[in-house]
Amino acid sequence: MKKKFILMILALAGILVMSGCFEGLKTGGETTGDSVSEADGAAKKLADGMESAGKEKSGKEKTEKEKTEKGNAEKEKTEKGDAEPETIKELVKYGERPMVKVYSDGETFIPIENFTSSETIQTDAAGSEQTVFDCGRWLRPEEVIGMPQVPYAGDMKLEANCPISRIIYGFYDENFKPDGEGKQEAERLDEIIFPHQDMLYYVELDITWESESGETGCQYFFKVIPEGRSPMLTVSYDKDGTMVKVPSGKGKGAFQELVQQDKLQYIPIGSWLNFDFSDGSTPVSVSLSDVILDESGNSQFPYAEEKVISLQAGTDGYSAYIDTNLNVMYFRYSEAYQPAGIIRGFLADCRFEDGRTETYAIAFKTDAAFGLGMEPSSAYLMLMCGTGIDVFTESKPQKGREGLELIFTMYSNSADDFSYGEQPMLQRFEGPELKEIPFLEGTGWNDIAYTLVGKKSAAVKVNLEQVYGPLEPGYYRFSKVITNMQNGRSQTVSADFVIN
Repeated sequence: MKKKFILMILALAGILVMSGCFEGLKTGGETTGDSVSEADGAAKKLADGMESAGKEKSGKEKTEKEKTEKGNAEKEKTEKGDAEPETIKELVKYGERPMVKVYSDGETFIPIENFTSSETIQTDAAGSEQTVFDCGRWLRPEEVIGMPQVPYAGDMKLEANCPISRIIYGFYDENFKPDGEGKQEAERLDEIIFPHQDMLYYVELDITWESESGETGCQYFFKVIPEGRSPMLTVSYDKDGTMVKVPSGKGKGAFQELVQQDKLQYIPIGSWLNFDFSDGSTPVSVSLSDVILDESGNSQFPYAEEKVISLQAGTDGYSAYIDTNLNVMYFRYSEAYQPAGIIRGFLADCRFEDGRTETYAIAFKTDAAFGLGMEPSSAYLMLMCGTGIDVFTESKPQKGREGLELIFTMYSNSADDFSYGEQPMLQRFEGPELKEIPFLEGTGWNDIAYTLVGKKSAAVKVNLEQVYGPLEPGYYRFSKVITNMQNGRSQTVSADFVIN
């Protein structure tokens, strides 16, 4: 009896695996449309175990298993917070990336994309063709962050750049409740009629793309707003005295288009990005998220915590300093040390005086300094060794009236007080090595002790040209020796910066 029961379980597992990916399949057993139980995942794991016990998997089969494990990891992440949409797994016909665009009132918007499923024909090591299924997680509109806000206009329309075999669409009100008759099917994107002109609502498109090797399914999300368009953002940086424009777009989905090779520009670490808004608009607040992107415009490290800073408006508006990104260090991303080795994405969440909000996307190529910004190499090593960090530091160069200045800020992470003096120490990276920069002849400083109070910060301004003379472009490290006033122990704290 036990043997028959086991055979029945194995047979059931085989049926479930062969059934593949149903439309509407979600991670964790959630469904849209047909109901699919969590037994699919369990059955696939059982089948994988049976196959690995009988023969060695081919490279492609291993890849499929890795995708399944990635999906499980994504499930764990999305259960804890907002979902990070997945990208399309392959480039389709003629190597062109499938993309949906929304046109309205003369502007172009790129919806947020989320991979849901694929069915492709692959050839195994023995030369036999196999049908391979891959499943992603279906998202609800309320789980998606960074949707572009599309102002309603009479010329509003949708376009796609690749063949489509199926289109399902739905509208949701501002509370994410299905609007109208629920999801409907359309033969073409231009058949979809946007129903409201005077209210906010969300749009979901479920599209199945055709390719030479099979089909790929994706969801697309964007928001329709009744009020007029938000200001356009122009981003620029100073390249040898010339202001050069950096492409930007509205909504997180714009990264997909901005990362195309012919649009990406190389901007060195240590540069400043200047933000100018059309019609003379100036946001009352700007929050900037820093993301390392892959070539598809998605996060290279989706499980890493993004660096978020609040920008302060200056006399000329808002600007952002291109500092290092810790994730390229934590994940041992070696390409970061090559010129233009990484793609950085900045998401600027802006709030305007009239209450409107907008998210702008900016993408460019850059590299990484050898140090770690507010967490320099010494602090990074202490963190990895578990010895604790007493003081974080940050170096920011600026042009002053009397030459190049450096603002060196120390942030205490300890309850103890620290003392420090005026003596500076400056080094320059020459490859992986550090070379100390000598003082100008006759340079001196006051023999005065200053106090960094526990859990507080202290900033030191140094005129670099007066102390060291003209400095060549390159990576630099500025350091200070600080002494714990409670136990008398001294340590050197450092922060890196770039001179262009």
